Amino acid sequence: TFKLATKIQHYLEGLKLLTKKPILFLKDATKAVLPEKVDVVINENIYTGIFFEKQVQIMRQMKKFLKKDGVTIPSGLRSYILLADTTVSAHARGENLIVLMHEKGITTHELSKPQEYDSVLFKSNTKKGVRAILKIPIIRTGTINSVLIYSEVLMPSGVVVGRNATEFLNNDIILTLPRAQSVKRGEV
Repeated sequence: TFKLATKIQHYLEGLKLLTKKPILFLKDATKAVLPEKVDVVINENIYTGIFFEKQVQIMRQMKKFLKKDGVTIPSGLRSYILLADTTVSAHARGENLIVLMHEKGITTHELSKPQEYDSVLFKSNTKKGVRAILKIPIIRTGTINSVLIYSEVLMPSGVVVGRNATEFLNNDIILTLPRAQSVKRGEV
């Protein structure tokens, strides 16, 4: 990412599109100290459910250097959970965690409506951890053998980048359950 940012900087300088030269440095963004206040903080490492990247920790540190009227991109993330019946490809069989972007031959039948379990606005003070007790109504009779998690990325403009809006960003994650459970429509 740092090499790409350097290339983009040189390209934009060549086109004379920069009014001020960006200061690029390679550091741990959860601990970095910026030399001055900034107008925009861009956090490109958004991952579904905030599981594998340190989005919150990075934004918590970087917003210390954000000007009062500054903007974070993205502005936030909402995460959802739903119960599903998933057919898993032979390649992914035995995996407890499946990222749909990386797997083929997987089908999911959603047995519940999505329930929001977390919402983070990066300019606000973010809580540590997620604690949620959810009652999830079953909308379709079937067998629950997995939990599907997805996120929506909130942009400062108000645009919401949904779960199927891109091939790369915030793909669904499936957590397979050790024991399947039969359910009927209307159960919780």
